[in-house]
Amino acid sequence: MDKKDIYDRLRKALAEEFETDENRLDESSILADVLEIDSLDVVDLVVLVQENFGVKLSKKNIDKNTTLDSLCQSIFALTETTEQK
Repeated sequence: MDKKDIYDRLRKALAEEFETDENRLDESSILADVLEIDSLDVVDLVVLVQENFGVKLSKKNIDKNTTLDSLCQSIFALTETTEQK
């Protein structure tokens, strides 16, 4: 899976899960601001990533400044690691 695929799938999944317009999400979007997520929503985000990409993301990878791009990069790195095993 390439970065573009991850970006597209993640953007769509986030819009659905957090009930927002997909057009509000771009690479530089700060997720905490656009999605209005709190600490409990971070757990939902971790589960969403695991269900959609088959990788376990740590809650510590997500903070108030996490952008869509940085989350995509983390997922890409984890999928690359998983595929090499």
